[in-house]
This record gives sequence, C-alpha cells and structure tokens, in this order.
Amino acid sequence: MRLDIAQVSDAGTPGLSDPGSRLVREAIDNHIRLVPILGFLASFAALSVSGLPTDRFIFVSFLSNKKGRRRTELEGLKRGMRTIIFLNLPID
Repeated sequence: MRLDIAQVSDAGTPGLSDPGSRLVREAIDNHIRLVPILGFLASFAALSVSGLPTDRFIFVSFLSNKKGRRRTELEGLKRGMRTIIFLNLPID
C-alpha cells in the first residue's frame, strides 16, 4: 500500500525555520521518500527535505570569480554553525 502525505504551510516553505524540519528529519530517519514541491527558489525546496539544520542557514550567491577574493569570502563564511546554500559556486 502506498501512502502520500503533504506538509503544507501558509507561511512559506514547510521545513525551513519552523517545526516542520523535525517531521522531515523523522521521515529521513525512517527511510520515507520526500519530494519537495518547488517554490520561489529550488534551493530552499532542496533544503526543506535535506535533513540539514534549517533553523540557521545562509544563502550565498555569486561568489567572486577572482580566486583571492573568493577565498576571502569563503573564509568569512567559516564562522558560526549553520547550513550554507551556495548558488553558482565557481570551481577552479
């Protein structure tokens, strides 16, 4: 028997900075398949079902293409415990 369950919120993406993240973690721990429904940003949809901490996260887009400056930007992100979402991370 297949059972489909939807987690819905009237205040943004469920699972981000709300108690819904505990439901996601429980589903992952019990090998329940999760499928995000894309909202305004696919990265947030992925985070909402990742099982990573969602109470503190930072979204970083378009780091510098210049290696030295990019290294400085990344060093600045090392402080603090939080999930980091990168968009278009340059790779050398």
